[in-house]
Amino acid sequence: MKRQFVWSMIVIVSCFLHPGLVWAVEWQSLESDVQQVLSPFSERWDSLTEQHQERLVQGADRWLDMTPEQQEKARQRFTKWQSLSPEQQTELREKFSRFRALPADERQKLRQAFQRFQQLSPEQKQRLRQRFKDLTPEQKQRLKKRIMRRQ
Repeated sequence: MKRQFVWSMIVIVSCFLHPGLVWAVEWQSLESDVQQVLSPFSERWDSLTEQHQERLVQGADRWLDMTPEQQEKARQRFTKWQSLSPEQQTELREKFSRFRALPADERQKLRQAFQRFQQLSPEQKQRLRQRFKDLTPEQKQRLKKRIMRRQ
């Protein structure tokens, strides 16, 4: 039961990130594997908005397409998300929105920079974080611009 709840919560979070077309669907018309993932919603399915239903079904489909390793990674991320304060969650949502608003080439550059950062040792990461933390806001802005040009 707890595992099913976690799956459902992962589906809910991922659904809010991918809104789509609006349509309504009867619970009985859902495939059995989708019903299983969305079972916590079965009793109130008809009271959900069409858009909410669609997002849930799309999220369930994505969940079912994941490998067991991807599902485990998603569970871990969701558990970490739940441990954040509401303020931290809001801050992350805002950062994600700003990231999604960037042009595709800039998003790609940021992904590449993050991948390079991930390859550093824990000590190197900590030193880099501390150096960045010690910069003035103006220095941080100049550094960000320089990094974006270099890529």
